[in-house]
Amino acid sequence: MKKFLLFLSLIVLCSCKKEVKTAITEEPTFDYKAYLLRNDDDDDVPTIKMENLEYDQAFPIVKKAYQNMNLPIYDFNTQVFEFTIASELWDYKHDKIPLVRLRTTQIIINSKNEILYDSSLYSIEELNELLYKDFKTNLEETKGNRISIVHDKKANQELIALILNKVEKAYLQTLEEFSFRKHNKPLSRLRIDELKAIKNEYHLALYFPRF
Repeated sequence: MKKFLLFLSLIVLCSCKKEVKTAITEEPTFDYKAYLLRNDDDDDVPTIKMENLEYDQAFPIVKKAYQNMNLPIYDFNTQVFEFTIASELWDYKHDKIPLVRLRTTQIIINSKNEILYDSSLYSIEELNELLYKDFKTNLEETKGNRISIVHDKKANQELIALILNKVEKAYLQTLEEFSFRKHNKPLSRLRIDELKAIKNEYHLALYFPRF
């Protein structure tokens, strides 16, 4: 009887250890990439779902999210397709709009789904290297990146999503290299305060221009 009880106790103990191990394994990991791409939660800015990246469509939605506050610049997170990106939209009629602007990288998608990068035609495959070089230069010279993606109403939605994916990858690549230079470790191993410092100094903003 004693041997049986001892055997039963061992089974229960092993079962408990297995449950603890499973619980630890299933604990969600911190998504550092999503954190670097969006505004901080403590910045108290709204996350706004967009169907496209057109200024005329975005402006009334952003104004409404801010309860029609009269601001020169509106900071928010754009949620479009599967992406959530820190964004800014300017009220060009405001009398206090800033005169100094960071350099803005502009991508235009015309009605033929051709891609113009700073006024020159490129293929989607060429965007990786172009974005990476521009982001790296901007980070070193101006400590920030602003990018606008202007598209025709007839532009392919999948192409817009693909370009946003290229933007995200190029930006994170530049931050990854900076992380190794400064901390000698990848972004995935940085503490939250280290990630926050990098994001504050080398931010990315999706900019909504008006034409």
